[in-house]
Amino acid sequence: MNVGKICNRDVVTAPADMTIADAAVLMRRHHVGDVLVLESASSRSPIGIVTDRDIVVEIVAARLDPASLTLRDVIVSPLISTHEQETCEDTVRLMALHGVRRMPVLDSEDCLVGVITLDDLLPYFSAPLAQLSHLAARGRRREIRLRR
Repeated sequence: MNVGKICNRDVVTAPADMTIADAAVLMRRHHVGDVLVLESASSRSPIGIVTDRDIVVEIVAARLDPASLTLRDVIVSPLISTHEQETCEDTVRLMALHGVRRMPVLDSEDCLVGVITLDDLLPYFSAPLAQLSHLAARGRRREIRLRR
């Protein structure tokens, strides 16, 4: 399955010049743990992602003023992203390789179409694993039935 089919397309974005304090308010208002950072309000190509953890670890714990810093000040480059036609399996490999739990999903023109997170991918992978977990017991029951 392609990530474009299961990604969240209701993405919260913010321009790079938004303050960290305003971004935190935006996250709270929308009940999300990240904002996708765009070069400007009219852009559709992300340049970064800032998470609630980034804000806590990099700003609050360091006792920096979130009202004096912008999203551009805390984004990490290069941005790790995936394309909507990529498979879930390839996207998981990319996430694992880079140690990220969420990634922007881009279209063929590198414009933002959504975000894919670990939480989005878990149901996709857990159903087959749940079926596998029952295989041994079913195999044993089948053998007992056939060998009576």
